[in-house]
Amino acid sequence: MLIDNGVIERFKEPGQRQFVYRWRSDAWIGCLNHQYRATTQLLDFAESVQDQGRTLPNVQRRRIGQMEAYYRFMTDRLQKLLREYSESEASGDSV
Repeated sequence: MLIDNGVIERFKEPGQRQFVYRWRSDAWIGCLNHQYRATTQLLDFAESVQDQGRTLPNVQRRRIGQMEAYYRFMTDRLQKLLREYSESEASGDSV
């Protein structure tokens, strides 16, 4: 789970046969990236459902539209947050 979330990485020291796990130097950026990618996938899904759901009843189309709007909002905010945090880390300023 920590690898999937971008916090640790599997690493093999030169000359060693076994892999070890280490904390990524950009662990929190990796974690934000993971959240952004997952939310983007959900936005893609919501968009495809909205395209396919044109014949659904109004209440269902409205809910699908709300889902798409929510994930669009979240991806926009996560992208801005990721950019802000990355810039903060690059400049040495802690958030």
